[in-house]
Amino acid sequence: MTLEEAFETIKKKNDEAAWQVFYTGASQPLLAYVSALLVTFDLDAGETTQDIVHDVMLAFLKKWPGLKKELSSVGSASAEALRLILLEQVIGLLQTDCASLLRTYISQDLTPAEIAEREGASAAALYSRWYRCLQKARAALKQNPSILRRL
Repeated sequence: MTLEEAFETIKKKNDEAAWQVFYTGASQPLLAYVSALLVTFDLDAGETTQDIVHDVMLAFLKKWPGLKKELSSVGSASAEALRLILLEQVIGLLQTDCASLLRTYISQDLTPAEIAEREGASAAALYSRWYRCLQKARAALKQNPSILRRL
């Protein structure tokens, strides 16, 4: 069974074999993403990236009834849904201003310069705010490394 066939099968019915194929196929890009996130934020997760991805996949499974209506293909849509589950946990650690900025960046796929233009702010001011928010996210994750285990 291909990943696409597994995806179509689980959209229609709960099938253990299809879920196993989906888990294996969808977890590979997420493993790379989590590894990059840990390196970017200079974090020691306290567990392996595979454990973290497993927890994210479980969260995805819990959200599946609502997600399956929104996702049309297994490709980027599924990976994006999994990535958003992970990022929402990180964003939840931040204050409103930074959380809002990062949500806009992620959900609307805009660059900081595009966000500045949309907000009518200078790009330099928004980039300064952007880097402060990334520093706050890094600090929040360092203070709360268990967030990666609670996904």
